[in-house]
Amino acid sequence: MTRPFTIDPGWADFLSDLEVRPADLLRRADLPEDLFSRQRPVLEADAFIRLWDALSKSTGTSAPGLAFGRAITAKE
Repeated sequence: MTRPFTIDPGWADFLSDLEVRPADLLRRADLPEDLFSRQRPVLEADAFIRLWDALSKSTGTSAPGLAFGRAITAKE
């Protein structure tokens, strides 16, 4: 059995930097719409893969992790 993946609530901020609406991403991945507002959001492996697949489709890249990393900016 695989341990669940914890999702950082800061994802929602990074998604806006990628011009991806969090609600659209969650809907595309068939995930709960309140995922990013939960105190400790966690996903099982299959849901985590759906999230990354939806991010890939939403950003139009086969390397969504790279796009995600590029979206991270230093906060003042």
